[in-house]
Amino acid sequence: MAFFRAMGTYIECSGLVKILVQAKVLAGGSMNSFLDIKNFNRCQRLHPLTAAALQILHFEQYLSTTNVTLEAMDELLQTQMQNASNQVAYDVNETIELPDLLSRIFNGCNKFCNQTLIGENSKTAQFYYHYCELIDLYHRFSRSIRTSNFQLYLRELNFQYV
Repeated sequence: MAFFRAMGTYIECSGLVKILVQAKVLAGGSMNSFLDIKNFNRCQRLHPLTAAALQILHFEQYLSTTNVTLEAMDELLQTQMQNASNQVAYDVNETIELPDLLSRIFNGCNKFCNQTLIGENSKTAQFYYHYCELIDLYHRFSRSIRTSNFQLYLRELNFQYV
């Protein structure tokens, strides 16, 4: 609960909550309870939903800097999923070999994300991407506890925030 209260404080004056109200994701009267974590379940659903929407916008911004369209990306991913479904997986931790174009797109996106985290793209993007990273950290901690994965828990304790 303290984590979500900190997230509420983090985004309180950012305008993000007003965007959620205008998009009718959050009722106007629920704004304060969202920021002050009066309803844990609401926060547990809305923070990841908001972070996912911001990550989609960030990825679309990255794609706009390349010559790859969303349709082409969708086609590449569909082809990759069909190829992966034809192969038998023996291990959960098995690495997947990506086609060259898809690999370049993902590597470029990682570089774009790192640039955003250090503020090269814009300070607003940096602020919202830090929020997304913190929500992702919550997901990893939650997963480590639910699956009793102590190694994952320890790795997240050593998480380096840029």
